[in-house]
Amino acid sequence: MDKSDYPPPPMRKLRVYAFDPQASTQMETVGINHATIELPWEQRWETDLLPGPVNEYLEVIDVDPTSGQLYKPVDLNNPYLLAQDGIAPSEGDPRFHQQMVFTVAMKTIRLFERALGRKVFWSPRVVDDERNKPTHVYVRRLRIYPHALREANAYYSPAKKALLFGYFKAC
Repeated sequence: MDKSDYPPPPMRKLRVYAFDPQASTQMETVGINHATIELPWEQRWETDLLPGPVNEYLEVIDVDPTSGQLYKPVDLNNPYLLAQDGIAPSEGDPRFHQQMVFTVAMKTIRLFERALGRKVFWSPRVVDDERNKPTHVYVRRLRIYPHALREANAYYSPAKKALLFGYFKAC
């Protein structure tokens, strides 16, 4: 039997930090700092969630430009991860960081789609055509870089059509 013999599950469960990761180090908040978010399962097998994660909306690319480190993309379809609702929250595991940014971004997209009553589309990229005239190019996926900056900040880059997340060593 292959997976086409079974209907896909309705939801994918993934674990995230509910608050600041530092809350897991304090006795009074350690028990409430982890949450599990349910996302609709990617319904078509041919466009299943790819390692990264990558889906129809997002593409997580995990490279640290300061060190040149390229982190291996997390495969959220791994049976061991599916069985335990993804990777456990961890400050030191880049794969968890990939899972966290993807999960929170997808939850946000789903909430916006419900409020808008339609699918979300990204703004087009403006590039010069062969005659050096500005033209609009369709952006299929928003890119997310979990380790783009070595600072306590994050922002959206209109030029890159990407979310750039910072990271830092806690004091």
